[in-house]
Amino acid sequence: MADICVSNIREVSEDGVSRVCASVNGADLFFESGDTRLVPAPESFASALLPASLEQGGRLILDCPLDPEWRRNVERQVLRVWHSWWGTPRGLADVLMAPEGNGGRPAPAQPAAGVGLCFTLGVDSFHALLRSDRRIDEAVFAWGYDIKLGDQARMAATEASWRDVLRGVGVRGVIIRTNLREHPAYGVANWERTHGGALAALGYVASGDIGELLISGGMSYRHSPPWGSHWKTDAGWSSARLRCTHVGADHWRREKVEALRDEPLARRHLRVCWENRKATLNCGECDKCLRTMLVLAEHGCLDDFPAFPRGQPLDVLLDRVWPV
Repeated sequence: MADICVSNIREVSEDGVSRVCASVNGADLFFESGDTRLVPAPESFASALLPASLEQGGRLILDCPLDPEWRRNVERQVLRVWHSWWGTPRGLADVLMAPEGNGGRPAPAQPAAGVGLCFTLGVDSFHALLRSDRRIDEAVFAWGYDIKLGDQARMAATEASWRDVLRGVGVRGVIIRTNLREHPAYGVANWERTHGGALAALGYVASGDIGELLISGGMSYRHSPPWGSHWKTDAGWSSARLRCTHVGADHWRREKVEALRDEPLARRHLRVCWENRKATLNCGECDKCLRTMLVLAEHGCLDDFPAFPRGQPLDVLLDRVWPV
C-alpha cells in the first residue's frame, strides 16, 4: 500500500502562464496554461489522484478541506459504482483524509456561467461539439494525457487542427499542460480506470471560466462495461463549484461516426488514434483507426477524410489486424 500526500496547493503566474501546482509525495504536480487564469481548487488534485490511490491500495491525504458536495457525490456516485465493478472500498473515509470545515477558505462563489467541453478531436467529443444541443463556450485539452509533454511535434500538429476547428465554430480554446501522467504518484495507475477523475480535474482548474464541464463518453446506455469515464460516474466528480456532465451515451459510436461523415471540420481534423505510431494525427493502421475508417468506407466517404492517411488498400490493413 502507498498513500498519496498532497500539500501546499497554490497558483503562480509568470510571463503570461498561470500554473496551479501542489507538492505530491514531495514532488510538484502541476497544471498550467497560457490561455486562461487557472484556479487552485483542491478538488482538482483530489479528483485526479483519488483513483490512483485506490489503484495502489492506499489513501489520499490532503492538508486542506474539500467541498462537502464533492465528498458526498464521490462517495455516492463514484465509490459506490467502483465497489460494484472492481471491489474497491465503498466509504470515502476509508480512502481519503482531509480536514473538515473550510480551513479558512472563503465560501464558494457562484459557479462561473460558462460551459466547457473536453475536446480531443475524437469521435465522441467532435460529436458533442457539432451535434449535441448543448451550448459550449470553451473547449479544454490536456497536453500530457494522450500526448506526452515532450512530444512537441505531435502536439504542434494537434494544436493547429484543434484551434482551426474551434475558430470554425466560434468556441474559445484552453490548452492545459500537466505532468499528471508522468508524476511518480500517478505513473503506475491504470489510465483506463482512472481517466475520468483526470478529466474532471481539468474542469476544476478551469473553473474560473466554466461552471459545467461536459465529458463526452464512448459508452452507450445500451452497452456500457466498467470504464474510467462513464455515464454512471462522471457526475460524481461534481461540487458546488463545478458540475460534471456526461454526454453522448444515447448514441453508439458507429452512429456518431455516421453523423460526422458530412461535417467538413471532422473530415479534415478527426483524430481517433491514441497509439501515436506516426507523426500524423492518425496512423491509419491501428485498431481504432481501422474501425473508424471501415464505417466511413461503408458509407462511401473514406476518401473524403484526408485526416486518415491512405497507403495500402483497406482490406489488406484489415486482414493484418484481424486475420481470418
